[in-house]
Amino acid sequence: MKTAFPKWVVAATLASCSVLVVLCGLAAQMFAKERSIHRVQMQRKILVEQRSELLLHQVSRARGDDSSAKLDSDIVRRWEGVLAQVKHPYNKAQASVLGEELSDDSTDSSTDLEGMAVGGQRTKVVWSQLPVGLSRFALNNRAFFDSVYELLTLPSEDAWLSPTLASRGVYRVRELVLWDVANSLVSKDQERLTKSLEAYLRLSLLSGHGGVVNFGDLIGLLHLGLDEGLMDAKTVRPVLDRIAETALVNLNVVDPFGGDQETRMAFYYAGFSKQLDRVWMFPSLKESMFEEYCFRNNFGAKTVVDNDLYFVTALKFYTLAVRVALLEAIQEKHGELDMPGDVLSRLRLPSDLEGLLATKLNGNYLPSSLFSYEQKSPGVGELKFTVPRDISSGAFPIRTTYEVQAASDPK
Repeated sequence: MKTAFPKWVVAATLASCSVLVVLCGLAAQMFAKERSIHRVQMQRKILVEQRSELLLHQVSRARGDDSSAKLDSDIVRRWEGVLAQVKHPYNKAQASVLGEELSDDSTDSSTDLEGMAVGGQRTKVVWSQLPVGLSRFALNNRAFFDSVYELLTLPSEDAWLSPTLASRGVYRVRELVLWDVANSLVSKDQERLTKSLEAYLRLSLLSGHGGVVNFGDLIGLLHLGLDEGLMDAKTVRPVLDRIAETALVNLNVVDPFGGDQETRMAFYYAGFSKQLDRVWMFPSLKESMFEEYCFRNNFGAKTVVDNDLYFVTALKFYTLAVRVALLEAIQEKHGELDMPGDVLSRLRLPSDLEGLLATKLNGNYLPSSLFSYEQKSPGVGELKFTVPRDISSGAFPIRTTYEVQAASDPK
């Protein structure tokens, strides 16, 4: 007597085989996708190598002089030392701590800086609450900063050097120098402020971090410079104009890649990938991280209207531009102002920045719509900003209210 083979066993077997076929198909597709992404990533590295060799060959031919070659070789070697030193874990850890915001119960009002009040409230950023910690950090890095400033004064018109520095993370040097700018303001060191500020602006170009969007922190410190009397409208105006020249998109500032988007992104990828040399991951995951890296650093960005970071930094730039224009008007008219015309006639904003503000404000933007000035006496008054986004947070916050008076020459 034969026993019938259970139908459920047959069904289960067929289902298992079907699932296995589907899984194999999906695995094959995933493998093909990962291989394709990996191929693109390898092509980027090859392109960087080829481009670097070509540029180096062109520069060598153009020099034709062993002494200049040795000079540039020394500059490259010194930059290598700077880039190696800036990656020290101490710098990253200390900068992170200095930029933290303290909780209410940890704030000691006795350590506040007078110039760092925000909207009537004292800022709760560690470096403003504990300026001794900032001073110690800047002092520990004094020799490093000095070496960077000296390097930036040396001739470096090298078609190979700029993209190499950008791809190797020179932006970290720029971020570190910002703390020397902050300490110069806190310690009221005018000479150091001039030197560190110029270095920061030059490093912004070398690192490809031009553009208003990359100067939000510096704008906060320029406001503080006006508060502390170390700067006036005459000294801030050139810095403001240099930032404005870069407009919103940093790729138009300095393009060592001759407008070649593919080469530019390849160099950016080389710098990003070098940070993950010892970490294995799926190519697709690495590509996703690279896309986020590009977004956060504004690499290749062309559309800025939907980026809230651009909007916030545009508002920050606007506050400084208005404040400088107001101070210029007070000085030129000896405090007797015709508002808002005297400010608007001196207000200079990049056209794309104004376009962004108009778009974000649904077409209701007018240059005079976000600020008001109450004159208490000739040359003395209160400047207030009414902005639709928070600009008072972060490591270098900006106030929405400023006491204004005719200033003497900066100290």
